[in-house]
Amino acid sequence: GHLINILGRAPQAIRVQIVESELIFCNLILICVYLASLSCLSPWLSLVAVCIASAIGDLHRLLQLKISAAAEKHDAVNRRISAGINEDL
Repeated sequence: GHLINILGRAPQAIRVQIVESELIFCNLILICVYLASLSCLSPWLSLVAVCIASAIGDLHRLLQLKISAAAEKHDAVNRRISAGINEDL
C-alpha cells in the first residue's frame, strides 16, 4: 500500500520540487534587490525590513510544523486505504 501510494505521487512531487526551487530563486533575487534599494534609501528601513522578515520566518516555521503533522496523518490514512485496496484485489 505504501509503495503504490509513493509511486502514484512521484510525478507530482518532482513537479512541485521544480516549481518550489524556481520560486525560492526568484524570491532570493527580489529580497536582494529590495534590501539594496532600502539600504540606499534609509538604513533604518532596512533594519525594519529584516525584523519583519525574521518575524514572518518564525511564523512560517511554526505553521510548517503544524502542516507537516497534518500531512503525516493524511499520508497514514492514504496508506491504510491503499493497503486495503491491495488486499481486496
